[in-house]
Amino acid sequence: CAGCEKPMGGMTINAAGKQWHPDCFVCKHCNQDLEHVAFYEKDGQPYCALDYHELFSTRCDYCGTPIEEKAIRALGKTYHEGHFFCRQCGKTFDESSAFMVYDGHPYCEKDYLEKFGHKCMGCGEYITGEFIGALGGDWHKECFVCAECGKAFTSATFFVRNNRPYCDQHQRTTATPTKNAPPVAVLEGRCANAYGHDYHPAHFQCSRCDKPLS
Repeated sequence: CAGCEKPMGGMTINAAGKQWHPDCFVCKHCNQDLEHVAFYEKDGQPYCALDYHELFSTRCDYCGTPIEEKAIRALGKTYHEGHFFCRQCGKTFDESSAFMVYDGHPYCEKDYLEKFGHKCMGCGEYITGEFIGALGGDWHKECFVCAECGKAFTSATFFVRNNRPYCDQHQRTTATPTKNAPPVAVLEGRCANAYGHDYHPAHFQCSRCDKPLS
């Protein structure tokens, strides 16, 4: 017998690849009789369901209790179904759900944008993908166009008048400035904003020693 190591005789239970006397086939942890109940095996030893999950099952990172059935894995953690949800509104996510992350916490897209999003200076809608940083704000790439003709800029420079971008042709023909506005390099993606101006991160530096400040 795998339990008492005495010779087998009479009724025998075959389980976990071993033979047991009925009275010896008990939970390794609490000694509950397992002859007529479901059990789990660990390292060749039988356990009742309660002790097996308490001792060996993965625990939910939200409630801390063992996960006995399907688990959701996200953000390097494991959750019960229903325990992985938007931190703001409580909407639940499954493994196929789209969600957004801030400071390690999940948010639905609506709440993420309302709390942390930034709006396009061109159309006023929230930006969720790639963007251009210019003129003290952010723009959808398709919205950052000449304010006069609506065409995308063909080079990496644009001209500024009244805080609006213009192509080379229309910066000369719109309004009546005393002189042409200087060209400005387009900032795509991350940028530094200071003193009302935008900078490439590598160009925002100390004016004396050139040490980067962004």
